[in-house]
Amino acid sequence: DLDQALEEEPEFRALRRDDDPKVRQMMQYAEVLEGAARHTGVHAAGVIIAPGDVSDYVPISTTKSKGERIVTTQYDGDWIEEFGLLKMDFLGLKTLTILEDALELIEENHGDQIDLGEVPLDDAETFELFQRGDTTGIFQFESTGMREWLRKLEPTEVNDLIAMNALYRPGPMDLIPDYVARKHGEEPVEYPHPLLEDVLEPTYGIAVFQEQVMEMARLLAGFSLGEADILRRAMGKKDQKKMAKQREAFVRGCAEENGIGEGEANELFDIIAKFAGYGFNKCVTGDTEIVDASTGRRVKVIDIVEGREPDVTVASLGEERLEIEPRRVTDAFSSGEAQTYALTTRTGRQVQATSNHPVYTPEGWTPLGDLAPGDRVAVPRHVPYEPSASWEEHELVVLGYALAKGNLCHPHSFCVYPSCEEELADYRRHLERFDNTAATVDRSKSAASIYARRGDRGARCAAVDFIEELGLKGLTATEKRVPDAAFRLPKEQLAVLLGRLWTGDGCICPEGRSVYYATSSERLARDVQHVLLRLEIPSTIHERSFSYHGEERPGYALHVSTKEIEAFARQIGPHLVGKRRRDLDALLGRGGSTGPMTPDVVPMSVFPEMKNAMRMAAAREEISMKELMRRADASYKLLFLDKRKKGHARETIGKIAEATENKALERGAESDVYWDEVSSVEENSVEEVYDLTVEGTHNFVAGDLVVHNSHSAAYSLVAYRTAFLKAHYPAEFMAAAMTNDLDKTDKLTTLLEEADQMNLDVLPPSVNRSAAHFTVDEGQIRFGLGAIKGVGMGAVESIVEARDEGSRRGGARAFEDLFDLVEEIDLRQANKRVIEALARAGAMDELEGHRAQLVKAADDAVSYGQKAQADAAAGQNSLFGDAGEGASEAMQPSLPDAEPWPKARALKEEREVTGFYVSGHPLESFRAEAEAFATAKLGQTERFDQQGSANAGGDGYSRQRGPKHAFCGILTEVDFNTTRKGKPIGFATLEDFSGRGDLVIFASVLDRVRQYLNVDDVVLVKGETEVRGGTTNVVVNEIVPMWKVREQMVKSLTLRLDVSRTDPSKIRALRRLCEDHLGNCQLYFNLEVPGLAEPQRVRSRECMVEPTPPLMKGIRRLFGEGRLSMQKRG
Repeated sequence: DLDQALEEEPEFRALRRDDDPKVRQMMQYAEVLEGAARHTGVHAAGVIIAPGDVSDYVPISTTKSKGERIVTTQYDGDWIEEFGLLKMDFLGLKTLTILEDALELIEENHGDQIDLGEVPLDDAETFELFQRGDTTGIFQFESTGMREWLRKLEPTEVNDLIAMNALYRPGPMDLIPDYVARKHGEEPVEYPHPLLEDVLEPTYGIAVFQEQVMEMARLLAGFSLGEADILRRAMGKKDQKKMAKQREAFVRGCAEENGIGEGEANELFDIIAKFAGYGFNKCVTGDTEIVDASTGRRVKVIDIVEGREPDVTVASLGEERLEIEPRRVTDAFSSGEAQTYALTTRTGRQVQATSNHPVYTPEGWTPLGDLAPGDRVAVPRHVPYEPSASWEEHELVVLGYALAKGNLCHPHSFCVYPSCEEELADYRRHLERFDNTAATVDRSKSAASIYARRGDRGARCAAVDFIEELGLKGLTATEKRVPDAAFRLPKEQLAVLLGRLWTGDGCICPEGRSVYYATSSERLARDVQHVLLRLEIPSTIHERSFSYHGEERPGYALHVSTKEIEAFARQIGPHLVGKRRRDLDALLGRGGSTGPMTPDVVPMSVFPEMKNAMRMAAAREEISMKELMRRADASYKLLFLDKRKKGHARETIGKIAEATENKALERGAESDVYWDEVSSVEENSVEEVYDLTVEGTHNFVAGDLVVHNSHSAAYSLVAYRTAFLKAHYPAEFMAAAMTNDLDKTDKLTTLLEEADQMNLDVLPPSVNRSAAHFTVDEGQIRFGLGAIKGVGMGAVESIVEARDEGSRRGGARAFEDLFDLVEEIDLRQANKRVIEALARAGAMDELEGHRAQLVKAADDAVSYGQKAQADAAAGQNSLFGDAGEGASEAMQPSLPDAEPWPKARALKEEREVTGFYVSGHPLESFRAEAEAFATAKLGQTERFDQQGSANAGGDGYSRQRGPKHAFCGILTEVDFNTTRKGKPIGFATLEDFSGRGDLVIFASVLDRVRQYLNVDDVVLVKGETEVRGGTTNVVVNEIVPMWKVREQMVKSLTLRLDVSRTDPSKIRALRRLCEDHLGNCQLYFNLEVPGLAEPQRVRSRECMVEPTPPLMKGIRRLFGEGRLSMQKRG
C-alpha cells in the first residue's frame, strides 16, 4: 500500500515535496483515492438485515442488476458487519418457490395443508426416489454425476444425503467410493483413533463436515469450541505460522487430556489437517480470467462475484465425452481469505487457487495441492464462444503491427518500425485507411519508422484515437497486451491479427521446422497463446533471455506445436507478409516432422481398453495382434504395459482406434481435452478467494485449465422435503417445477420427459381450460398457455381474464369459436402470431374447425376482432339495426377451406411450439414394429446400468463395452460434423415412447447410413449402449429405415380378434384390404373364443400380404390399436 511504499522508499516519499505542484497534487489525490471502490457491484444472493430501516445505519443507493433497479448498500459486505448489520446469502430461492407453488396446488386439489417442517425424515417412498436417482427437479441432486452416485449409494437416511452433498460439492470426491463401499459393508470402517469413533461413526470414519474437524480437536486435545474454530480457520487458510502454533497446542493437549504420545499426536494432527483441507471452500483468486462464451470477452471472477458481469456463460467440461461446452454461471461468491498456490503447466498455463481446489486429471478430480511435477491435468483444446463484435481489416492490421513493432509511448501519436519494404507498404496502406490519418515515413536511422499523424490539424487522428480507446497508448514493450475488445472478434479476424503480429515479432525457421512468437511482455505471450487456443492451435510458452543494448533481458517465446503447423499455415499463413510468408512456404515445402514438439498423449488408463480392442479385432480378422498393430502403423511393444510411461501418443491411439473400429478409443483420440503436464505448484500469497457455481457440469475453464466449482451448503434437508413432495404428490410437484421453468425450453422439455417417465399424463394446452402456468386437472398435468413459444404472458392474461372474469357478452364462459375468442381478448397483446401459435399447439382444438383452418384464418380473425371491438367501443349497431348478438354473429367470416394436417404434421407443429409431443406420438403407427424389433426402450436406463455400466475414470474410458440393443424411434435432431482429423461424424437424437437418447455415428458407419439420417424419419437403430446419469447413449452400428424393416425383416403378421364381438362386415373389409396388398408375408389370427382359456392360432390360407403403411393403417382403423403384432425373420 501507499503507507508502506512511503515508509520504505525515500525517492517515492520525496514526491510529496516535489517542485512540480502537479506531482504534489497527484500524491494527495493518490492518498485520498487509495482503497476507494472503482465501481459498484451487486452480490448474486446477498441480503442485508438490520433492526430497522437499513438507511438508518448505512448509506444506500440504487443499482442496476440483471436488468432491474434494486436497492443496495454503499458499503461492501465486510464494512456492513463492522456497522453491526447482518449479511446473509440466500440461495435456492427458486426451489423454495417451487415448494410454495406445489403446496398451493396440493391444497387446491386434495385439501391437504402440509407443514414441511413436520414431514417425516424416514419416509420410505422418498428414499426410494433418491435410490433410483429420480432426482430431476431436486435442487443440488439433479446433475448427471450426482444421480449416478445416488444409485450406487442407495441412501437410507438424511445423513447420507448431507454427506453425499458435501462430498460431491465441494468434495473430496475421491472419497465418495470409500463412503459408498463402507456404507454397504464392502470395505471395513476404520477410525484414526478410538476416541473419534462416535464423531465419525455417522460418516463411516470419513471426516466430511467442518463441525467434525472441530469436534475431533475437542475430543483429542481438549480444545474449547473457540480454540477448535481457530484451528479450523488456520487449517483452511494453510497459515504455516498459525499451524505450527496450533500443532504445538494440539500435541500438548493430546498428552494432557488423553495421554497420547507426541509421535501419535503429530500423526493425528496431520490426519485432521488433511481432512480439514477438504472441508473448506475450494476457490480461485479474483483476477482469474474466464471466457464469457456468449460474447467472447475475458471476464475476471471478481467482476462476476461483485455483479459487474451478470448472466455469464463459461466454457465447461462435459465429463461423459470429454467435450468442452458452454454452461451458465448460476452463482458467484467470496469465500474469505486463504493461502493460495500457483499451478503452472508445461505449456505455460497458470491458475492461482487454494490447495484443495479440484483440477481435472486422468484419475478424476484431484486437489491442486496433491499434484506434483509430471502429473497430467486437463486443458481445453479450444474455447467455444459466440463473437460479439467485428472490425474492419485495417484496424486488425494496424493493431497487429502496433503490438509487434510499435512504440506506443510517443507523447502525441505512435510509431511502427517495419522490418522490410513489404511490411512498410502493407502497414502504410492500412494505416491511411483511418479517417484523418496520414503516414510519415522516417528513413534517417538504421530502421525505417512510420509515424501516424493528422491529415487535418484541426481534427483528431482516428488511428491514434483507435489505439487510445483500446487502452494501449503509453504501454511499454514489457506491458503490451491484446486489448480486451479484441477477444470479442470472430476467429477469422483473430487470424488476421495474429498474421500481422507474427509478421512483426514472429519467427518461422524452415531449417529447424519451428514456428514461434517472441516478446518481452509476459502478458502479451499469454494473450497470444489464448488467441491461438481459440483457433484450436496448441502452443507452449518458454521463458528465455535476449540481448538489448548490451543487457540481458527476460523474454518469452511462444512455440506452436509442430503437429499443428499445417493448421497455423491454413488459418494464419494467408495473413503473413513478406519474409514470414516466404519462410512458411519454405517450411511447408521441406516436409518431415522434426522440430520441437509438445507431447500430445492419451493417459495410460487407456491401456486395458486398447489391449482388449486389439484382441477382439485380431480375432475378428483372424490375424495375429502383432500383424494388426503393424497395419495400424503402431509398435507391437505398446501392448506390453510399461509403468514408466505416462501415456500413448494421441495420434497412435487414433490409428489403433481406426484399425480396431473401437468407439471408446476413437472418442479418446478425438476428445476436447489435452493432457498437459504439471511443471510446478508453488506457494503464493494469502488473499481473498472466490468461487462460481456452474449449471449442470459444476466445473469451468479458468486460466485455460479445467477446474471444479466447489460450493457446499446445507441444502440437503430442503432437497429431502422437495423429494417428499415429488414422491407423494407427483403431479402437483411436477406442475410447480414446470411453471418455474416456463421460459426455459430445454429445462421444460426435460421436466416434461420426466413426467412421462413417471407415467403422468400431460394434457394439451386449451384456451378454455388452461391457466397461464401448469396446473393439475383430475390427477393429470394441464399444459400452461405461458409455455407455448410465441405466446407472451400479456396475451395469456388477456385470454384467461376474458374467459374466467366475465366478458362483454355477460359473464364468464368458454369460447365457442375463433371469432368469439378474438372479439373478447386484447388484440394488442394477442396478435396474428399468437393466434397461430395457439392453433399449432392444439390449444384451440375444442373450438370449431381443425388446426390447419385455424392457422389459415388467423389473419382474417384478427382483422375481424379489431373491427368488432372498435364497433363495440363506438357504440355502433349493425347495418340491420339493433339486432343484438345475432347480427354480430351474422357478420363473422367463415373458416377457410383447408386440408386437415396429417397426424405427423400436427405432432411436428405442436412439438415446435411446445417442445414436446402432447396430443400423441408419431411412433404410434409403428407400434407393432417397435414391439417386434426393438430389444429395449431408450427410457430403460436402470436396465442398461445393470447390464453393462461402464467403470470409467477421469479420462472417460469404459473398462468394458456396453451391451448391444436395437431401438425403434423417430429422429428429432440430426447434426453432421468433422473430427479434428477431418473425418465425418454424425450426432442425432432418437425418441421412442419411453424417452430419448443420444446417437453417435462414427465415420466407419456414417457412410452406410447417412441417407437414413433425416429429421422426422422413423428408424430402427442398433448399437452399443451406455448410460450416464439417466441418459441413454448409443454408439451406432446400424440404422434401418422403417420401410426397409417392413419390406425385408417382417416374417408374419398376427391379428388378435374376439370372435364373439367382431362384426362380419369388418372381416369382409379386411379381406378386401388384404387382397389390395398381396405379398410374401404370412397372416395369422389369434382368435379369442368364449369358453377357451387360450386364443386359437389360425393361419390364413388365402392371403399372403405385404406389410405396407396403408395395410397397417387400414387394419388399425378396422380393429383398433394394439391388436396387430409382427414377427421378425430369423
